[in-house]
Amino acid sequence: MKIEDEALVESSSVPAIPPEEGDPHAAASALHARNVLAGTVLALVSAVLYTLTNMCLRAAAHCDMYWVSLLKAVPTFVIAAAIVSNRRFQGLANYPGSAVVAKLLLTGLFAHLGGNVAFQYGISRIGLAAAVPLTFSTIIVMGSLLGRFYLKEPISLRSIGAMGLLCLSIGLLGWHTSQAKPLDPATSSGLPTLDTWQTALAIGATCISGAAYSVLGVVIRRSVTGNVHSSVVLLIISIAGLASLGAMSLVRLGISGILATTSDDFAVMLLGGLFNAGGFFLLTRALQLTPVAYVNVVNASQTAMAAVAGVLYFGESSTAALFAGVGLMTLGIVLMDRPKHPAK
Repeated sequence: MKIEDEALVESSSVPAIPPEEGDPHAAASALHARNVLAGTVLALVSAVLYTLTNMCLRAAAHCDMYWVSLLKAVPTFVIAAAIVSNRRFQGLANYPGSAVVAKLLLTGLFAHLGGNVAFQYGISRIGLAAAVPLTFSTIIVMGSLLGRFYLKEPISLRSIGAMGLLCLSIGLLGWHTSQAKPLDPATSSGLPTLDTWQTALAIGATCISGAAYSVLGVVIRRSVTGNVHSSVVLLIISIAGLASLGAMSLVRLGISGILATTSDDFAVMLLGGLFNAGGFFLLTRALQLTPVAYVNVVNASQTAMAAVAGVLYFGESSTAALFAGVGLMTLGIVLMDRPKHPAK
């Protein structure tokens, strides 16, 4: 699913720097290098925030998945609405046109229902550290294909090899999850026992969430590198989520069920939403600066973070697969080709 008002209130296109004396190509290359560095840092910090989000979502796995996803979306809506309102007060353009609004609303519906709800279902059935690797396996593969054929962003053979290492590392981390048991019975996951078909359904739903997040990333990349401000993009996507998830929560729980939410659960879900909003804004900015495939690979570091959190926070045992998976993931991120300047 994770503020940077100062970065967001600027134009959605990458800000230009004053022309330097000398070779203009060198100045453009220097700006590109700065953007790649900034995009890398933003994607990494976003991964940390998304890891914190996922820990909160795991803690709320016993709550209704539509209700959890709704509260998760609220902070993003509030922050984006505040930024868009400030832009309007300053006389800046906000409305991107009916066609773009329709595309973003449809994308938002898919991202919230097919992404957030499906992911919440997955972590409530197979656990956080298994759901995150499955999701990112799909994001890396599908995101790269969409970036290549829809956005026309090149992918080098070296990057393909790096993504292969990433997928292998994700597989190892997923295997670690199946082997790692809580060292202390008091920290037991409390996940339900599933039969073969239920396990397949949970895995399928988790992979669908990865596909939804891939589409979301590509649409955001296309929008924020055009003439649509990033806060407007996130506001429209959030509105789609609030409307659909709110209706589903009301149908499934009713007013009495919603009011029965404990204060602890409510606080955990909103805290997860705050972390998610931070990660979402930073990831959007990273997508504005760097290609989809590159951002997805760097952001996939949260897979390793989730596995490590399982050891340090949830009391899971460490395994050789954990160390191998984290090592391969680090190697894959290091080997990933940095986006090159188009003129090169």
